[in-house]
Amino acid sequence: MLPAVLGVLEFRSNNPVHRLVLDAVDWLRRTSGSRRVLRPEDGVPLDGVVPPKWRDLVVEKDDDGRPRINRINYEICVLIALRERLRCKEILVVGADRYRNPDDDLPRDFETRRADCYLLRQGR
Repeated sequence: MLPAVLGVLEFRSNNPVHRLVLDAVDWLRRTSGSRRVLRPEDGVPLDGVVPPKWRDLVVEKDDDGRPRINRINYEICVLIALRERLRCKEILVVGADRYRNPDDDLPRDFETRRADCYLLRQGR
């Protein structure tokens, strides 16, 4: 089900800091349906996506003692990171209303009336 959802939704961000999560989503799209054993050296985006306390659950050791990625746990981490960034509008969904580009929430003349907008916000 996750590949179907990721295949339909287009995520973006106005801030390059959140590119790590978008890279992880893109990586999941590219590797969906793959049955091969995934290794950290395969370019799996871990930093900024997998919290340190989850790292041992995502990067496991195989029978030979080599690190491998537990795909299910990794997908959960990606979805949690995506949810957190969607909620605070750091990542947006193209064509959505609730999760739209936060710049679209500003008045068209915001840059020229910035001080007035702040005064209105404060109730003055």
